[in-house]
Amino acid sequence: DDKHLHEFQFPTGDAVIRIGLSGLDPFEDDDKTMASWETPLKDWFPGAQGQCVYVYDFGDDWIHRVTLESRRPAEPRGRYPRCTGGERRGPPEDVGGPHGYLQFLEALSNPRHEDHRMYKEWIGVPWDAEDFRPGDVEFSSPSRRLRWAGLG
Repeated sequence: DDKHLHEFQFPTGDAVIRIGLSGLDPFEDDDKTMASWETPLKDWFPGAQGQCVYVYDFGDDWIHRVTLESRRPAEPRGRYPRCTGGERRGPPEDVGGPHGYLQFLEALSNPRHEDHRMYKEWIGVPWDAEDFRPGDVEFSSPSRRLRWAGLG
């Protein structure tokens, strides 16, 4: 839901190029992170293939490896970005990082778990961690994100 600071990290020899929203944190003196609205990620993948690390929600530290498998010309009338694959449903916001998510899944799967009712009420909808459909992944508009950041 784009509620937390995040960044993409591109290793380059001895250094790491950081691109994201972390530079907006008023409590951090971070002049090492390039603003994601000024620096296209595509410019940092070295060629047709490459990898970077994506960190979401500093503190909870959801860490993902992003792999660019190929580059192709855009399809006429295609919508971008778009999700082309994946595994498992994304965790709900503010579930407490990877450790909290495991607790959440454990409690939801066991009606006798002491936190089962609390998590069920908190999430408010049926939850199946295996339910993943690429077409259901939504990307927010860049202009909305810039307005949220006070830059648009």
